[in-house]
Amino acid sequence: MDKSFIMIRPDGGQILDGIDRIIHLDGFDITEVYSIPVWDDLYLALHKKELEDENNSVADNIKLNVWMSKTIFGNCGLIIILDHNRCRKFSDLLSRTYDLKYKIREKFTNTRDGKFVIAINAALLDLNLQHLHRNGNLIVTSDEEQGPVNFSINMLEKGNYLPAYFNYIHCPDNSVEEVKTEYAVMREKKVLVKTNRMSSYEYDACKRMHSCYRL
Repeated sequence: MDKSFIMIRPDGGQILDGIDRIIHLDGFDITEVYSIPVWDDLYLALHKKELEDENNSVADNIKLNVWMSKTIFGNCGLIIILDHNRCRKFSDLLSRTYDLKYKIREKFTNTRDGKFVIAINAALLDLNLQHLHRNGNLIVTSDEEQGPVNFSINMLEKGNYLPAYFNYIHCPDNSVEEVKTEYAVMREKKVLVKTNRMSSYEYDACKRMHSCYRL
């Protein structure tokens, strides 16, 4: 194990061509690409520690975000294996890859810059959420005399409306041990196997289709 990686989540497929450009502009080489046929199984396994902590509200956000990504974009993802000729040490490569994650998220901000907002009524989902309790109506307020109005006729009933965002990619923390752990999980889940390895033609097709689904 001398390469770093990023995971393209299902919601990242829509901007895969843009992610690819940023990867290459930052001087990275893509050495291999693997399909993740059942993305949520791998993603939840990578976050097993957070999900097992009943006192951790992060677990609720993970469940909610996984549900949203699967519902809108399906359940396939990609693992992109990376190298960089300017990184002589593995730790340098990990640090540069970690920075890459934020460059990508800073470039693609559609659900964080006000262009559109995603609100999910968690009360209607069977996700066993423990910590997200914000019951009420989703409304729009204004300075006009009519005061707050319901955002949509479909949202007249009170619910547990929570904001959600597209994160596009996953990258382990800037830690050799963390990366080793995540590689071990991917091997256990049989993601990094020959049958999942994609050809350059298949990867280019994903970029053209703006999707993580393999032809």
